[in-house]
Amino acid sequence: MLLLSPSQNLESIIDGLAIHRAAEEVILQHQAFNLLIDQLGAVRRQMLAVEREAAALRLVEAGRIGRLVVEDEASAQLNSLVRDPGGKVVRPDFGGRSK
Repeated sequence: MLLLSPSQNLESIIDGLAIHRAAEEVILQHQAFNLLIDQLGAVRRQMLAVEREAAALRLVEAGRIGRLVVEDEASAQLNSLVRDPGGKVVRPDFGGRSK
């Protein structure tokens, strides 16, 4: 079975129905009706996959932006802890060196 894109599937459905555009009444044979339902189901499944992919990409982008914001805030906080208001660098003394 050839996999068509959602737009190709919709085009196939439209082409199949367009020949009846001028008719006052359209009667679909059982087989044609089943084909139409199958095509619509295929388009629906494809669109669900596209929607999930788009949602995943939005989450990835939001996560990337969130990480950048958190990194900037963490850097700003760390810089404010390491430097005192006079601009001197504070170096912690953990008692590892004897004076």
